Amino acid sequence: MWKLVSRINPWMYGGLLLGSGPVTWHVSREYGWPAAWSSLLVIVLLTTLNALRGPLSAIGFAAAVGAITASGAVAVAQPVVSGTWTVVLSVATFLTVVGLSFFIHARKVEAEFEVAELQDKLTDRLRALYELQRQATEVVSSINSGSATLLNDSDRMNRTSGGSSSSGEMINYPMLLLSLQDMARSIASNLDMDSLVETVVRTAANLLKCTDCQVYVWNAATRTLTPASVTAAPDAPTKHVARPDHGVTQWVIANRQIITREDLEKDYALRALLDDEPNPPDALIPLAVGGELLGLVVLHGMPANSQQVARLLPIFATVCALGVKNAQLFQRIEEMARRDGLTGLWNRATFNESLDRLTQQARDQQHPLCVVMSDVDHFKKFNDSFGHQAGDHVLREVARLWKAALPDSTVVARYGGEEFIAILPNTNVARARELAESLREELQAYPLDFDGQELHVTASFGIAELNRPAADATELVRLADEAMYAAKKSGRNRVCAHGSNGTLITAQT
Repeated sequence: MWKLVSRINPWMYGGLLLGSGPVTWHVSREYGWPAAWSSLLVIVLLTTLNALRGPLSAIGFAAAVGAITASGAVAVAQPVVSGTWTVVLSVATFLTVVGLSFFIHARKVEAEFEVAELQDKLTDRLRALYELQRQATEVVSSINSGSATLLNDSDRMNRTSGGSSSSGEMINYPMLLLSLQDMARSIASNLDMDSLVETVVRTAANLLKCTDCQVYVWNAATRTLTPASVTAAPDAPTKHVARPDHGVTQWVIANRQIITREDLEKDYALRALLDDEPNPPDALIPLAVGGELLGLVVLHGMPANSQQVARLLPIFATVCALGVKNAQLFQRIEEMARRDGLTGLWNRATFNESLDRLTQQARDQQHPLCVVMSDVDHFKKFNDSFGHQAGDHVLREVARLWKAALPDSTVVARYGGEEFIAILPNTNVARARELAESLREELQAYPLDFDGQELHVTASFGIAELNRPAADATELVRLADEAMYAAKKSGRNRVCAHGSNGTLITAQT
């Protein structure tokens, strides 16, 4: 019955009420007041059903029609009562029907909201339960498949060796797989190189049971190894020092293969390497991805003749290599985000971060600090005359001269357009003027060759020193910019600096 009622369009209730009006009036006139109330029950029923399932606009329409119909029925069925009582009964009936309809609708909306909340909670619980079931299924399937594979390998090895293990070690394959999962998760989640190296060292100690782990980063351009971790105590015995042109390390770099102390002792072809290695490591692991060598891991203090460790070494090497590669890619992307794409200098955001940090440091240590700002003279006219490609070439060459002419401790950035800016730590305004003047002279004399054309540009420089009179980083940049524009106004191709009393000092060319 309810399904039949729920299929009726809410606006049909209004039509039913309109149709019931004449019937109600006729019954009321012929049979009197009791029959009128019976007809009103039909009106109230239709209005209530509409309130339970219809929209607010349909409820209002049906309630109004039902109330008017009910009021009319009261007026017709009560001829013996005075007109005042007829009006009162009509209004009361009208308000009762309307109030009942909207009250039922409000309760319905509240109930629907509570049901929706319960459905959302149920959906979340079901999703969480499904996720737990999926993870459990994956773990069980991976353990089963991994165990089957490893057991088959073990059976094959046992049959080859006569069915006995050399060390008598029983491998717990499910625990081994879980250990590998933890290792992969912990190493792959580190994108910071320092944090990654610490994780690699910790994982090697926990998983491979070694007492010492050293990580080296390989530089293919210079063919050098740089230590990335130091785990041994200062008074500890001397460990193996990885040198790319000597002994075991040279062999590993050339062959991209893991080598252990056991390999050196048992393999006749490798035994000669022991002559060059007075203290060989227990294992030396290359970290390579796609043939690209990224680094080395040197292990000491590993358990001897351990099948489990032997199986873990190549997996450990692969996971660590992927972790190092991810960290290097992340560093490269982060570096690209912090540098200007055209000149390779730091961008403005990085410069502002460095300036805040160095300003605070100079203030704490009471050291001098200067900012030098420069703008290439007539750069727009240069672009209009020779083209934007020539302009880009000029900016790249100017940036190269800035990096070459200023000290290594200088933070050089492209501030915007043809403007360059630099932070000179531990430098007073006199020394900053000398450096800026030297850079100005070098730029003026430097020939910029572009498509067979020899181009020349000049630049104007502005200098400001912290606390003379700049009080903070923002004012430091503002005063340097003010000095630079003073240099432009006084003829360009010159250096202008703020004195300690705020006056501008311009060097004549």
